[in-house]
Amino acid sequence: MASIPALASTEFCWANGFSENPNLDVAVAEACAAVRTGLGGASPDIAVIFVSGALEGQYERAAPAIMEALQPRVLVGTTGMGVIGVGREVEERAAVSISAGRLPGIHIAPFRLLAQKLEELDVSPSNWSHFLGCPKEGPVHFLLFAHPYSTPVDELVGALDQAFPEGKKVGGMASGGHGPETMAVFEGTHTHFEGAVGCAIWGDVDFDVIVAQGCRPVGPQLKITKAAGPDLYEIDGERAADRLTAVLNSIPEEDRLLARRSVFVGVAMAAREGEADKPYDGGYVVRNIMGVDPTRGIVRVGHQFHEGQTIRLQVRDARTAEQELVGLLERYKREHEVMPGAAAFMFQCNGRGTNLFGEEGHDARVFREGLGAMPLAGFFCNGEIGPVGEVTYIHGYTSSIGIVRPRRR
Repeated sequence: MASIPALASTEFCWANGFSENPNLDVAVAEACAAVRTGLGGASPDIAVIFVSGALEGQYERAAPAIMEALQPRVLVGTTGMGVIGVGREVEERAAVSISAGRLPGIHIAPFRLLAQKLEELDVSPSNWSHFLGCPKEGPVHFLLFAHPYSTPVDELVGALDQAFPEGKKVGGMASGGHGPETMAVFEGTHTHFEGAVGCAIWGDVDFDVIVAQGCRPVGPQLKITKAAGPDLYEIDGERAADRLTAVLNSIPEEDRLLARRSVFVGVAMAAREGEADKPYDGGYVVRNIMGVDPTRGIVRVGHQFHEGQTIRLQVRDARTAEQELVGLLERYKREHEVMPGAAAFMFQCNGRGTNLFGEEGHDARVFREGLGAMPLAGFFCNGEIGPVGEVTYIHGYTSSIGIVRPRRR
């Protein structure tokens, strides 16, 4: 698949378009008009589009109309239960959001993948390089959108991590209604109800990712002493269920109340087999507890475990989620120059928004307060894609944010 060659112009320029009109044709026209104005009438190199699930039945008109109106070199996108744009979040109502950019010095390779093609590509850098028309080495970054009912997304991000370890991968799984036919992904003029779409990005670009999981740890660090796949048999030499129950009984009452509503297992990313006794102060990837067998003391978690790993219980509430996102954005601002020409994409779990914060627009507002008027677009996902440490995961309840910016020289 051919990549889009880099431009010769000198400055990044992004523009967002957004409309809540319940007629898709009108919404597209309004959003495209805003983008054209923001880009000074120029055609973008890339348009990333998000279409609300409330417009189900009209999806297939969106991408062709946007391609005709803006004439981007690349178009990718997806549907969502809610969409994000121009600093706003709209949940379960009609809306179209477009983020479009002119990106000098950048190569972009759009693609669509079905499960069979993913098997053919495997984890080989040569296979992926040939498929995408991109370099085998160096940082190649990815925006990814996948239909949740037909795409082995764990395999996809695992293969991309193996093939392009220096690159960042961020995105989300399509949402919309309550069945496969209510969710779609877009590539070029096409609307697909299966598979994954996305684009590889490389060249004079930096790509940063912030993953806010909305949790904080409670209780001590724990060592897995017997496990098989998702099943924890022993923790610290005790039956897993008994050890976790003892931890929950030992934490402060405020945390116990939170744990009754939502308790999770955080898996330490830096821990290796045989190293779990060493102090650990890094990040955790948060995973759901799927079930408990009190008779045998087994705890099932949505993760693949091995003995020797470090875990820690996690709790989540609105205050914790807000504090974490605020802190991550503050840290990002301290460590990175917020440059002109940067743009951000927010991939937020359906379980956040009004479900968690009791108000619409929370994470978009926090982002704007933290990083200013940087163009922001995105959607509410069935699962969010983003790295913790050097590994890319499919998350739940996160706000996964990708920031594309000119490479600092």
